[in-house]
Amino acid sequence: MPGVLVAARFLQGIGGALTMAVSLGMIVRLFPEPAERARAIAAFSRLEGRPTPRGVTC
Repeated sequence: MPGVLVAARFLQGIGGALTMAVSLGMIVRLFPEPAERARAIAAFSRLEGRPTPRGVTC
């Protein structure tokens, strides 16, 4: 049973990493102006970097 939990957590980590990469790619495409892009990335980083009780990859 612990192996199943480890595997599930591993898959959550992969999903979280893919979501992060796609989100940053969308920001770059949606905000072509450097100033707007910088503000969008700052807001994204501020929101994604905060600790939550759910964990990092939820």
